[in-house]
Amino acid sequence: LHKRRSKQRCITIPAELQQCSYATELTLAVAMALSTGKNMVGYANAKGTLTEDTFNLGIEVKSGDADFCTKVDVENEEYIIAEIQKRHPDHKIIGEETTGTGEIDKLTDAPTWIIDPIDGTTNF
Repeated sequence: LHKRRSKQRCITIPAELQQCSYATELTLAVAMALSTGKNMVGYANAKGTLTEDTFNLGIEVKSGDADFCTKVDVENEEYIIAEIQKRHPDHKIIGEETTGTGEIDKLTDAPTWIIDPIDGTTNF
């Protein structure tokens, strides 16, 4: 991701959620959302500036003009998948950019993350 800062932010999860059986996953999800949000802001802030060319959105059409993804979608999804696999290698992942255009595995009782890295390009 562009200009990812190594500085970690303190994330406060409400006490009632810290007690739930998915508190670890929730904390990871919040951290990933903050990190990928920073990546999106980098692209947005570059628009109309001299650095715009270094933040090319790389828009690609998938199944039609209304179904597209950007380089930011792909970068964010790759980052999210890597972070989940690092911490939860036994969890399954269904990502809009990686599996959303093909055959999606049948859902089971296995922990499964469903990822739409930037909601608003095209809904997954």
